[in-house]
Amino acid sequence: MATSTKQKSSTSADQAFLGMFRQGMGAVEKAGLAAMEIPFTVLSGLGVSDETTDGVREGTQKMATGITGTIDSIATGSVKVAKDGFSAVTGAVTSVAKTK
Repeated sequence: MATSTKQKSSTSADQAFLGMFRQGMGAVEKAGLAAMEIPFTVLSGLGVSDETTDGVREGTQKMATGITGTIDSIATGSVKVAKDGFSAVTGAVTSVAKTK
């Protein structure tokens, strides 16, 4: 029963960490997109048509979203690998402790 509670607690902590991480990455993505918008505003002010800038704008938004998604995948995988590694180490220590 204690192991089950430990696993649920660990999973909750993992989810909380990932949730906070994703909120931070969302803020970074929004800030990045806002910064990327500045050149398009300048170009529009210089008379460049919206048709010209819309394609590039869409491309930069997709790129930013792709980068954020990739970082999220790496973070999610890292948490799983760290959790699995920690479980293996604690399992080995427990086994050694039981044999003594």
